[in-house]
Amino acid sequence: MPRHKEGEANIESIIMIANNDDQVKPETAPPKTPCEPRKTRRQLAPEEFFARYDVGVPGLVQCIVTNGSSGNSNYHTWKKPEEDFAAFAVKQSNKSQRAYFSMAAYDPAMGVSTFKGRTAKNAMYFKSFWLDIDVLNCVDKDGVAYTHGTPESTYPDHESAVRGLASFIKATGVRVSDLVSTGSGGLQVYFCLDAAITKTEWLPRALALRALARTRRSRRSPSRYARRPYCGLQSAPRT
Repeated sequence: MPRHKEGEANIESIIMIANNDDQVKPETAPPKTPCEPRKTRRQLAPEEFFARYDVGVPGLVQCIVTNGSSGNSNYHTWKKPEEDFAAFAVKQSNKSQRAYFSMAAYDPAMGVSTFKGRTAKNAMYFKSFWLDIDVLNCVDKDGVAYTHGTPESTYPDHESAVRGLASFIKATGVRVSDLVSTGSGGLQVYFCLDAAITKTEWLPRALALRALARTRRSRRSPSRYARRPYCGLQSAPRT
């Protein structure tokens, strides 16, 4: 995951349509039901962003993950089933300089705790697909430049990542719901659904999106899909 410059994640709700719906092959595209697509960009508050990615299945839970004592992102704070996810996520993510949120909803009856529960077996429902786009030349929260990844696996900078994403959208016709520009220079691309779908429904579509990104990529195109899709985390935006 790219590091983020605190307070500088830029969240935008955006809809980009390159082709007519019937030109997108269903076997290579995610479901065509983006969450409240808009024709123009507008900034989203963190509360609104989290509300869009609340899986919303009664009895299931999502979590915020922060750095534990080891320095690794493995400290899980789980939402109670009755809690509002957006309010919970804003409160918990603002407690830590680096925070991530779970994209899946998990079954607490299968055992969730501070250091466990976010597993493939326990992931039940999803309400989105997503892509991470990293850049080689980054800046940390203190303004110090650093490199992330390799020239072969990342874009050189933010501007080239944006151009690569635009090219990918134009070539494939996929619809983007939300776009987060991270403080370090990378991009997080979200495909939000109107309603949650089961893991069985989600996985083949997620793999199709990954294959589509890999098939259409140039040397540095958006090809980094969540390495462990069931356990996927995305960086939490800040207030």
